[in-house]
Amino acid sequence: MKKTDFYDVVVVGAGPAGLQAAIHASRKKVSVLVLGKEHKSSLFRAHVENMVSLFNATGKAML
Repeated sequence: MKKTDFYDVVVVGAGPAGLQAAIHASRKKVSVLVLGKEHKSSLFRAHVENMVSLFNATGKAML
């Protein structure tokens, strides 16, 4: 039997608006799935700050 995952929110697009929507949804403690391209997206070029155990990381390094 095939396992199926269920999500409360599915965001299509990994650009600035899609990632912002995913952040706001996850703050409400719901499961979120973001669909979008890895390359040329905001996630790929992101500069990450204030994350435990990471110093000056990039989105590319986190993939």
